[in-house]
Amino acid sequence: MDLTKSAYAGFNLYEVVPDVIETGHIWASGALVFAKPFWSGLTVEEREAFRDAAIEGARYFNELIVADEAASVELAKTAGARFNAADDRDQWIAGARNVWAAYADKGMRRSRPIDFSIAAI
Repeated sequence: MDLTKSAYAGFNLYEVVPDVIETGHIWASGALVFAKPFWSGLTVEEREAFRDAAIEGARYFNELIVADEAASVELAKTAGARFNAADDRDQWIAGARNVWAAYADKGMRRSRPIDFSIAAI
């Protein structure tokens, strides 16, 4: 299943799938994106204000999701779920590179290559 730990617990999936292998390939993170026409119409000062607010909001979202994930893991464990580290995460990453490349080729453009971003996690 490709879900965050919060979704796993929220859907009570521990009732049917009690074992979770932690590959670390699903992450929830805060990000804000502005349409180019909107952004282009802003003054430098307005862009700075939006940028600063977006950074603050994304950081706060990230704090919330980390706390929610921790609470979700505890809830699932209490209900019998078992969380296990992937035996060989490097091997999993090697196998996933083709999938990352396929998505990157379909328009997911990043300032950093996608495999670098995932490997850094």
